[in-house]
Amino acid sequence: MTLSIDAKDLAILQALDQNVRSSYAQIGRKTRLSKEVVQYRIKNLEKRRIITGYWAIPHIGTINHVYKLLIKNKSLGVKKKEFIEFALSQKAVSWFATTEGNWDFVISSYVSDDTTFSEFVIELMKRFGKYFKEKHILKSTSMILMNEKYLYKDKKLIKSKEDSFLATENKPDKVDTEIIRLLANNARISFSEIGRKINLTSEAVSARYRNIIKKELIKGMNPRINQELLGYSYYHIFISVSDYEKKDAICKYYIQHPNCVFIMKHIGFYDIHLELVLTSDEVGLFIDDLTEKFGNYISAYEPLRIRKEHIMVVLR
Repeated sequence: MTLSIDAKDLAILQALDQNVRSSYAQIGRKTRLSKEVVQYRIKNLEKRRIITGYWAIPHIGTINHVYKLLIKNKSLGVKKKEFIEFALSQKAVSWFATTEGNWDFVISSYVSDDTTFSEFVIELMKRFGKYFKEKHILKSTSMILMNEKYLYKDKKLIKSKEDSFLATENKPDKVDTEIIRLLANNARISFSEIGRKINLTSEAVSARYRNIIKKELIKGMNPRINQELLGYSYYHIFISVSDYEKKDAICKYYIQHPNCVFIMKHIGFYDIHLELVLTSDEVGLFIDDLTEKFGNYISAYEPLRIRKEHIMVVLR
């Protein structure tokens, strides 16, 4: 089902894309609407599930490890529900989706230590491994976050931020870590609400937030938008690079690409994955462009359409 939004709702989404923590009054000034109208319209976009949340991406060096687990189903059958419920219950599972393509499930894991992820995979394989045809584990090394380009007529790049997953010297203390966790799962949460949750004044939270941003312990903040309701599909395209010197050139090209909103680099069978927002007519054109420009430098690519996102909790 595709829902329509008017020009005012689109302008609000664009304002949130540019600064997800903008106040209703700030968005109102950009969109020439009163703050009361902005608040009503945002609540309505949330109610209609066009906006599904707001997230902040912490500097991964403060978390330490990011993994991707790709699974190809063989014979889950009636066990599929049990498998999904098990995955959703696990601390190591930060994002989990059912996909369409050569892989049936993709799991992202943001963890502070290898043990947490290893124990999850071992238990997963004990319970369900015999129902899987194949799996791949990727260790992620960096990411590039961009704005929601499809919201703009010219699909323009407004912002991009790269983050290496190497450990950082700017380690947050326990209080900052909790603030980052709360922002990661609701980037529009107010300072007063954060303060109530961690027993600090809103002024103290505000000061800590400014320091967190200054130290770049948060790399980006975006609204989470249900692209399918706007007539798009969300794709991951995993790429194996045969000419490793071209890896950065591929990433550089897709930072500017109108359909690409996220890039991650990995160690494993796949070296890169691109996240794309595409209409049904654009999928074939995108693959044609990929193979024409980089076909001599890649050994494999797998496009996956995200059929259902089961969970998105960056930090538990």
